Amino acid sequence: MVKRKDVIHPTAQALMDCTIALMEKNDETPTSDQVLEVSGISKGSMYHFFEDYSDLVETAEIQRFSLFVDQMCGELVTFFKSIPDREVARTQMIEAVQRQISHKFTSSTFHYSSIFTQASNNARLRTKLLAQQDRLNELWIELFGVCAVKGWTRTEMDPRSASIIIQSLEFGLIVDQLQETQLSQRNWKDLVEQMVDNIFFAN
Repeated sequence: MVKRKDVIHPTAQALMDCTIALMEKNDETPTSDQVLEVSGISKGSMYHFFEDYSDLVETAEIQRFSLFVDQMCGELVTFFKSIPDREVARTQMIEAVQRQISHKFTSSTFHYSSIFTQASNNARLRTKLLAQQDRLNELWIELFGVCAVKGWTRTEMDPRSASIIIQSLEFGLIVDQLQETQLSQRNWKDLVEQMVDNIFFAN
């Protein structure tokens, strides 16, 4: 965990930025030597801000996930609260979820899911991941609440259940990638529309 929690030191951020860039470039976790060589930062500085190299990788992974959360839902709640038109809101919701699916099509789905697998046996990573996952859950729950208040969906559905169901699409991609015949992006688009309608716009 970054030792200075209030403000991330520029050196710690530079190490995380370099780690994330190498992950995205090579679609795998870089070695510590690669990160230090590319960043130009010393090993001593790395251990000043992180407990060990795994701590740096975990923190970079979580920051990467956090950025995705921001891009995914950051402005949706404000938008939904201000927009009175149901169809416009529905279109925005569908596009947001499709971006989420598109993000997984263009990056390593198995790598993304492995963070959750690792967290089950890693208390430090689980603590970091939980904070971001809770934030994502609350955003979906709030979106569901806005839809319910506006009369767009059924109020009897549990908001947390709605949050979990819509996020389960991501892990559906993992199952699909194991199949010989995979769903097309058109299939996924249709599925997203059906799920959004059934959960958020059921009335």
